[in-house]
Amino acid sequence: MEITIGKLLEGKSTVIKDNEYLSTKEYVNPFIEIMKKFTTDFSVQVQLPSQLTITDSKEDITYNRVWVQAILKDNVYGYAETINLVYALDVRKPIYKLFKAYKDRKTGNLFAFNSQWINVYELKPSTGFNDFEGIIKNLLELTDNSDNIFENLEKSTLSAKPEERQRQLGELIENSMLFEITNKGGKVKIAPQMVLKAYQNVYMDSSSRNYVDAEEECTKLNYLDAFSSLITEDDKDIVNRFEKNLLVYQMFTENQ
Repeated sequence: MEITIGKLLEGKSTVIKDNEYLSTKEYVNPFIEIMKKFTTDFSVQVQLPSQLTITDSKEDITYNRVWVQAILKDNVYGYAETINLVYALDVRKPIYKLFKAYKDRKTGNLFAFNSQWINVYELKPSTGFNDFEGIIKNLLELTDNSDNIFENLEKSTLSAKPEERQRQLGELIENSMLFEITNKGGKVKIAPQMVLKAYQNVYMDSSSRNYVDAEEECTKLNYLDAFSSLITEDDKDIVNRFEKNLLVYQMFTENQ
């Protein structure tokens, strides 16, 4: 769910499996203070733990999964460059991630094109993060060809012929079973059911924002956006959105 920075900073410290972790403020404030040098536009999403404790008739809120997004300038196609902090405490191996991605301001959909845009670290109990400033500096200085990528995705179309659409669907389903990203947070994959849902939204559901007429060609960007919408709408996973969007991009470009 989306909350304000003020509410986020009220998050209490927590103990998970006898490991003590810091308060939310201690984790996120260094990131926020650095990014304030570049923007005043922030977005915050959290996942609450399944149980809350009560102290003096008040809920002690803890945020075990947090995503803070600093929204920077738009590129020439109107997608906003973002620098993101994500951390998760209540997972098999607590981790935090710093990554760069592009965001559709209207939908919140995320676009990721390069595995070098993300850094993943193990999170130790009772300790903070590594040097944010150096990591963020490196992310901001990375070579970025996003304008060309968006242009190519917009210009590249997929055949409207039924047999070609079906072939493309089969390739995407196969790629979803073969492609994966593994890092310190574990393994991330795209479910074949998501491929089918995206196909339905593009070619069968006329109420979908991504729907195209059966006789029209669909751009790769529109199809990619259909996937990103499904990833964005999944409130159960705010931790792996970068990896999932990168996987979808790789699935589309692998055999093209």
